[in-house]
Amino acid sequence: MTSQKIELMRRSILSQNVVSLRTERVSDFPKFCTILKSMNQLRRVEICGHHLKGATIKPLTMLKQVTDLVLNENGISELGVIYISGMIQLKSLDIRNNEINVESAKYITQLRKLQSLSVSVRNNEVLTLIGGMKNLTRLRIDRNNIGHDGAKIISRMKQLTSLHISNNSLLSEGAKLISSMKKLTELVITNNNIGIMGTFYISELKELTKLCIGFNCIGDEGAKHISGLKKLVDLNVTWNEIGLAGAKSIGELRNLTHLSAGENDIPAEGAKAISQLRNLTYLDIVGNPIGDEGGLAISELTKLTTLFIGVYSLSNCSIDQLKKMKQLRVSDLLDD
Repeated sequence: MTSQKIELMRRSILSQNVVSLRTERVSDFPKFCTILKSMNQLRRVEICGHHLKGATIKPLTMLKQVTDLVLNENGISELGVIYISGMIQLKSLDIRNNEINVESAKYITQLRKLQSLSVSVRNNEVLTLIGGMKNLTRLRIDRNNIGHDGAKIISRMKQLTSLHISNNSLLSEGAKLISSMKKLTELVITNNNIGIMGTFYISELKELTKLCIGFNCIGDEGAKHISGLKKLVDLNVTWNEIGLAGAKSIGELRNLTHLSAGENDIPAEGAKAISQLRNLTYLDIVGNPIGDEGGLAISELTKLTTLFIGVYSLSNCSIDQLKKMKQLRVSDLLDD
């Protein structure tokens, strides 16, 4: 962001109450922060890819009104975290893809009001420090390869209601540890190779309303385990080798409003089972051999506003019928 753009922004914000602001590169960071300081309604600031190394980040500390801070991919190291730890009003911090070591993590733990944290961890010593933050209710630690030992540390955070833990090599035993976190209402556990047994363990989390469990080889039997989670409203089971039996199990989750079931082996009869989910507003069923019969069944979902179905597997007849769904706002049917 150039100085000219900063000045234009300053003039613009004088006439409006901005609550959230996102930017990438800023030429005059101190001046930029001075302008933000005058925005009394500002609560969320997102600055990514700006390389806020060392003391460069210090001007941010003047933003006493900001409670939600996103600083993904900025090369922030220990000194930067020291400055951030002075923002004691923070309730949410995303500091993924930065240089967070043990000493940096110690300063993060000083943020006593922090409820939500997204962070990249280098080792289990850092993870242990994060695991001791009893004020947290939401944690995101995707792509850290924490494995079974890391899952054991995280599983002690019984107060968490939301956990994003994708791409961490958990396997079924890691899933077993996570299943002890009974307060979880949201779990993203994509690509952890937890398999059928891991899905059985996850099915014990009866308070879940959102579950993303794609890329885990759960199959039809795993889908059957998931069908016991009756509070689910948002489910992602992409790339899981789910067929007819699994689709029928998913069809029992009548509270679902969002379903991503792409790249499985769901046939026409499976699409018919899914078409019984009358509350769906979002459906992704791309990459399944549902054929025209399945497409016509999906066309009966009158609340759908977003649909990805994979038109390449359908005839013009069923495509025309699906296009009659006037409530659709986003769909691969609308590309033409």
